[in-house]
Formats: sequence, C-alpha cells, structure tokens
Amino acid sequence: MVDAASGRPPAATGAGWRAEVEGWVDALWATYCSHPWMVRVPTVSAPVGPNELAWFEALLSPLARSGADRGELIPLATFISGAVRDLARIATELDPVGAASYGRVLTERLDPGNFPTLCALAGEPGLDEGEDGAVAPIVACGIARLLDGIEKAPPATEAKGNR
Repeated sequence: MVDAASGRPPAATGAGWRAEVEGWVDALWATYCSHPWMVRVPTVSAPVGPNELAWFEALLSPLARSGADRGELIPLATFISGAVRDLARIATELDPVGAASYGRVLTERLDPGNFPTLCALAGEPGLDEGEDGAVAPIVACGIARLLDGIEKAPPATEAKGNR
C-alpha cells in the first residue's frame, strides 16, 4: 500500500544536487501530507517496492554528486528520509488548535529560571505559523543545515587523504 501511495519521485531537474535534494524533500513532505496514514505504517525493511526504490534512488543520485563520501550516501539518504517521515508524523499528531498556540503555551508554562533558553526562544516569530505547528519550517531548517554541512565538507578524496 505504501509503495502504491508513494507514487513516483520527482524527476531530476538538473538544477544542482542541493536543489534536487530540497525538491525531493518537498515532494516527500507533500506525499505524507496527502497520505498521512503512511507515516504510521511500521518500517520493517529497507525499501523494496519499485516506487520506494525509485524514491531512494532519486535521493541518492544528487547526494552522490555532492562530493560526500560513497560510504556516507546511504546513511545520509536514510537520515534525510527518516527525518522527513518522523517530522511529518509529528505534524499529523499535533492538534491544529493546540499547535497554533504552541509558542504561547510554552511562554505561559515555562519557568525562565529553569528553562531560560527555551523561554527566550518561545516568543520567536514564526513559531506558531501554519496548521502543522510550524513543523514544515523545522524540516526546511534542518535539511538546510545538513546540506550546508555536506557542502562545506572536504571532497571525499581529500577527506580520506587526511585521515
């Protein structure tokens, strides 16, 4: 069922590896938003269905062009897909009414003496945007920082020479 519902991944755009990864993330997020039950199906194996394998390949291909070490590609792809899936699960579990007041709830209930950093951040703009309790921006932020790290890492051949 999950394989059939996931459909085919987005086609490569030629816009560069990073843009393709971001497009892949956006497309997977949209798939989970369209079929929220998918995030509740247990993961019992590596991708095996034709669509699941196509999605994994569509992520591995731009990551392979990123300069990441060959041995890092499957772990990176697994991490990215797992992060998107779990954050989509969280977004489906948030009560839309409660999610819209997430920052206010934190501000009202936290003791600044015990949680000073969290209290200071609870009033940040954008925390309560969106029906999903601002989960989509969390995905975008996390993926952006991960891809920043991949871009800044030395090419795999240089990294191996320095070990």
